[in-house]
Amino acid sequence: MEKNVPLSGGFMVISIVGFFVSLFMVYNKISHSWGIALMLVFAIMFMASVVSISNLELDTLLKLEHLGRENSNKTKPKKRR
Repeated sequence: MEKNVPLSGGFMVISIVGFFVSLFMVYNKISHSWGIALMLVFAIMFMASVVSISNLELDTLLKLEHLGRENSNKTKPKKRR
């Protein structure tokens, strides 16, 4: 069985921001061909991030949530009595 690891949220944000920067700055002001090429690259990055999130198995997701809860409990300061 293959293990799928989702791409980070930052990867998705960069793909969205890069697409719109390519659309409004590169395509309209610099070059149409470069704008289309960069928009295609960022669209593929966005699709890859969506696919990697959707391929996550339930068991893996539960393990990641459990690890996240353990790590957040370690960083919280203990209450004084």
